[in-house]
Amino acid sequence: MLKCLSRDKNVIAQPEEMIRQKVLRWLLKDKNWPKDRILLEESLQYVDKSRGRPDIVLLNSAKKPLLIVECKKSDIY
Repeated sequence: MLKCLSRDKNVIAQPEEMIRQKVLRWLLKDKNWPKDRILLEESLQYVDKSRGRPDIVLLNSAKKPLLIVECKKSDIY
């Protein structure tokens, strides 16, 4: 199990989740991105009207999606 840095709860330590937590740690600790402007696995409607659940969405100051991050497992940690 891992403690999710954004959701403040324990999550299963799957390879993709480990990558997500590394990205979150970088965003929160190194880049000082506000926790309240991060969404995890939220359903979004894209410009072409399709829907998706990106791993991480960074919101701008108006709480609109600014950047979408898709995490994939890696053999190199």
